[in-house]
Amino acid sequence: MFASEPISEMFEAVWAAPAELSRRLVLADALIEQNDPRGEFIMLQFETSARARKRSQKLLDRHRAHFLGRLRDVIVPGTDVWSHGFVVEASTTLVGGDAGLRAWATVERLVANLTQHEPRELASPNLVSL
Repeated sequence: MFASEPISEMFEAVWAAPAELSRRLVLADALIEQNDPRGEFIMLQFETSARARKRSQKLLDRHRAHFLGRLRDVIVPGTDVWSHGFVVEASTTLVGGDAGLRAWATVERLVANLTQHEPRELASPNLVSL
């Protein structure tokens, strides 16, 4: 993976192998170069100091919708838990149309609120960490 890769390819690399944390650091560097706050957020989540935790929470509070991307439409507000810059746990209301979202790849624990729609998300190949 090279820094000249498009950001979208770097996200794909993270989602393809969520346990490979080094991919997240490469992505963070590229995002920082583009002044995207998620780059700093990812980096801070690799640190353990109280200062880093406080700053990462401030960034998350300010940019949660941006960091969630399209998952913001299905994640129940306030239930998201993050690790190394990506959602790893959340509650969601499944509506059947979000199974193709690659961002599901980092989710390790999911509490699903079912609706009248078929919960196709539960069969999604993108839920590789679940």
